[in-house]
Amino acid sequence: MDVGYYLRLLQESLPAFGAAAARTLLVSALAFALAVALGIAAAVGMASKFRGLRWALAAYVEVFRDTPLLLQIFIAYFATPALGLNLSPFQAGVATLALNGAAYLAVIFRAGLSSIPHAQAESAFVLALTPWQTFRRVLLPQAARSVYPAVVNQLIIIIQSSALLSAISYDEITSTTLLLNAQTFETMILFSFAMIAYLLLTGFVSISSGVIAKVVFRAPLGRQGK
Repeated sequence: MDVGYYLRLLQESLPAFGAAAARTLLVSALAFALAVALGIAAAVGMASKFRGLRWALAAYVEVFRDTPLLLQIFIAYFATPALGLNLSPFQAGVATLALNGAAYLAVIFRAGLSSIPHAQAESAFVLALTPWQTFRRVLLPQAARSVYPAVVNQLIIIIQSSALLSAISYDEITSTTLLLNAQTFETMILFSFAMIAYLLLTGFVSISSGVIAKVVFRAPLGRQGK
């Protein structure tokens, strides 16, 4: 084994891996932010008094949770032009990861809200709080603590799932690794570099989320994710 050769390969590949990691973070962060917003909205809607809305949201959750993510990505990128939508790989990736993640987060948020005693909402009503104030000041803060580890884990899953975007030529870590491998044929070492890159990204999220939890919730929740 020529250690010097592999070190040179790593040095030459670092700029490409760095740029790919930045693109992976960008698509994952945007998808996660949208997923959280959509997930909260869906969780609230699933508790609505309107049966049609509940059924529509339940169908959405089941479709995105029970079908392969790769198939969803293909539909977003290859099938939507028939509807007049020409999404770039980045746009299709963000949309699909967000919609898929939101389906899982909706269930997580709904469970978190359901875990809060009904007496909390009744007390808020007695205090003349509006439904929005009750949700924002009473229900959401309590639910956030209970669902936080699962939400962090969903972010890690989104980062890992971004590798599937290589199938539609989005230049993230896996796609870049495949390109470099086609040029050098150093499969083992290049995919090992890719694994390390993903470990660094998800490890950073896992550790930093624990620090954030201690600050926000003022009590250690331990290392998040995984």
